[in-house]
Amino acid sequence: MANASYGHIAGLRKNLPAGYKLPMPAILPQYISVKPIITEQTQYDYEIMLNGDQYLSDVADKFKVLNGMNLLICDCGVGKSWYWSKRTDVIMVAPLLSIVKQNTREGAEFNNIHDGVSTYHQIEKTLNDTDNHVKYKSMTLVIDEAHGLYLDSYRDSVKQIVHKCFSLFKSVVLMSGTIRREYFCKLDVVNTVRVRKVQPFEKVLTRIQCEGDVVGTAIKRINERQRKNKIVILLNDKDDIKVIRYKLTDIRTLEYTADTKDTAEVQTFLNSSILGEQYDCLIGTNSIVEGLNINDVLQNCEVHVIGDCTPERIEQVTNRWRKCTGTIRTYHYTPSVLVSGDLPEQDTEITAQDYVDVGTDSAKAMNRYIQLLGDKQRKKYINTYRNENRMENVYWNDETKQFEVSFIKIDYQMANNRFECSKANFNRYAQELTEYGFKFTVPQRAVRYAEVAEERAAVAQDKKEQYRATIDLVISQVHDRGWLVVHDTPEAQVQREFVEGFIRRGLKRTDVVEYLARLKANKEYWRYLNEDMRNARNGNSVLDLIIRELPNHLVTYGKHKKQGLTVQGKRKLAEKIAHFVLVERFNGDVLQMRLGGWGSVIENGTPENSNTFNNSSSGVPLLNNKDQTPDAVLNRYITIDKSVKPRIAGVQMRITPVKYLSLTGFEFESKNDVGTELADVIKAKKQPVPKIETVVLNIEPAVITQSQQQSKLKNSILNRRMF
Repeated sequence: MANASYGHIAGLRKNLPAGYKLPMPAILPQYISVKPIITEQTQYDYEIMLNGDQYLSDVADKFKVLNGMNLLICDCGVGKSWYWSKRTDVIMVAPLLSIVKQNTREGAEFNNIHDGVSTYHQIEKTLNDTDNHVKYKSMTLVIDEAHGLYLDSYRDSVKQIVHKCFSLFKSVVLMSGTIRREYFCKLDVVNTVRVRKVQPFEKVLTRIQCEGDVVGTAIKRINERQRKNKIVILLNDKDDIKVIRYKLTDIRTLEYTADTKDTAEVQTFLNSSILGEQYDCLIGTNSIVEGLNINDVLQNCEVHVIGDCTPERIEQVTNRWRKCTGTIRTYHYTPSVLVSGDLPEQDTEITAQDYVDVGTDSAKAMNRYIQLLGDKQRKKYINTYRNENRMENVYWNDETKQFEVSFIKIDYQMANNRFECSKANFNRYAQELTEYGFKFTVPQRAVRYAEVAEERAAVAQDKKEQYRATIDLVISQVHDRGWLVVHDTPEAQVQREFVEGFIRRGLKRTDVVEYLARLKANKEYWRYLNEDMRNARNGNSVLDLIIRELPNHLVTYGKHKKQGLTVQGKRKLAEKIAHFVLVERFNGDVLQMRLGGWGSVIENGTPENSNTFNNSSSGVPLLNNKDQTPDAVLNRYITIDKSVKPRIAGVQMRITPVKYLSLTGFEFESKNDVGTELADVIKAKKQPVPKIETVVLNIEPAVITQSQQQSKLKNSILNRRMF
């Protein structure tokens, strides 16, 4: 058979002079045409086009801000934050301190809302500042980066306060480049202003479906790329960022995360907004998506987005390059999924109104029920079903004293639904990004990737050791009257402040060391303590049921007359709990219970139609047959220990001891009167530790530069290899 290489030009390589390079044809990218989604939002009350030299302040007379809710949708580089921050009749709030720092007025106090510019967290002061409420009625409130009101899930309490403050002001302006009227299910928007700007660059996006490790694929692609442009890497995982920095070759990186934002390197960059000759790459979490500009004047540059990411964030991070004059190439690395047309569309699209209807029905049912309860029982009911309420987008309003629909949570839920659709449907993904001005190349599939398991293990081990060392340091600082601090670190200080918050809520000082020891073994243990404190303060009706029913299911075993639950007894008790919750919280509606956070333990074959006559004594099993299901139900409220296999009446049986009739077993002091929410813990930790209880002999905070962190990781990997 003829050698196939004879028909290829590369087969002549052996006859060429040494060092000669064959000319290779240039491979041009193949672009695809995508039509943007046509929505009602294409109709604006004002639509303004700026040229490259114009800013929002130049066209302020071309649009109006009306009384009520206004949307201001702006392209990047229009100077929107600068314009509003300089107006004395405006209060502007932003999500990040970096934005506040860039726009603080001359002579004003940094991050003070009364001086005009602050973070979202400061806005609560306007609610409490009743003396100036009349003045606010003639002012405008501007919310910068307002997409965070529906994209961010971790700011619910802050977002609730922001929404609450809207009514204080004559006008409110929600400002973002990706915000849309239909993204809010409750806000009554009276005016929409669209400001576009001619950009000096084009944006080209390539989506790369990764058959192997996504991070490893990105590392290999970045290291092997032909163009050596400056790059931005967005990866919302601080541990994997350390892995990437270690694996990238001949690329000088600057890391920007919550952990590094206060380092000298990052602060120097923020002051100049220039990577310059010192860095080739800026890498960070979602912290780099907002409030950060890169002003290097470049013809071409790149953005590498690693992992699943919303189209809005892809647009925002791409726009961090402000001075590019040619092409910004964005590469989005995602897990391998079916592409364009491989997934069927849903027959009926879920709308925000569907979520509102479910939440409204649930809130009405609960409000009717609590009318039958006294104050103590009502508090117990509210506390017991806090998690179930969260799943159904319902919350308890302390002011109105009733359950209400959380439109904020519904806005977030709808944003998450759009995100899931864009992941599964390439057309939807491309259409949304086309609205932001992206051109698209044909999607690619990548099989090869760099091995990162060793580096990940080293990072995880270092992180674990550092955390344990911090807790050990805090344990060594525990003193009878407070803390004896000889050596300190910022991480230890944070942990002490959290412990002080729990002490103010009732944790005994004699239990602090035991709590810290458990926290060392499980860094999420503080959640159990927080839950127990809420239950101790307000009561929990399911816990009351367990305490009543538990003696009926316990068996005695061993010479020390220990007690525990048999496999059958454990399941019977868990079934009673499930039926009790079904009736008291979900009015007998199994489908609603499944949607309310119980779906993982309820039997799939359980009828999903409403059954308001279902009750706690019903013999119909609710729970599935999985062995771990009873444990999962019981561990929601109490703590069961590892099972043992003693002999009872000569027969070996599996018994599960009950360790605590709570999640922690701690008893609390009666001074638990400062609140039970996580927000109360955070507020408490901000209060200074009383001086009489703290002795600071010598504080030596550890200062580690980013280069030292890299060296530490390298040594850790070498040590692991030697081992």
